[in-house]
Amino acid sequence: MGAKRLVISILLVFLLAACAGDEAPATSQLDAINAPDGTSLPDQGSGDLVVLGTAISLEPAAANGPIPLWIVTTKVDQIMSGDFAGDTFQFTVHSPAISGLETGRQYEIRATRTAEGYRVDPFQWNR
Repeated sequence: MGAKRLVISILLVFLLAACAGDEAPATSQLDAINAPDGTSLPDQGSGDLVVLGTAISLEPAAANGPIPLWIVTTKVDQIMSGDFAGDTFQFTVHSPAISGLETGRQYEIRATRTAEGYRVDPFQWNR
């Protein structure tokens, strides 16, 4: 079962890169997103972020391209490293099931600081 999941994950990375063209990031990471009410806006501090959060919703995102995305909303239980001011943290994944995410479960979320906010590796929970 582990080898099958790895093969699916690798194929998904290639599919994401092929569909996105030159706009695709060099890795399988997807951008963290900000809630309309600003609850997910990070502090302007520097450095990466590690958050302990509970997944409170998994919802399909509005269609922005050929690859459907899901918005993962987490309640921030603890800031383990970095600066973050919100009570919730959101990010997108291609498939919550492939990423190993379920509502009600708690996850350690590692996010890399970028000029626009944070990037989250959607496969970090499969390792």
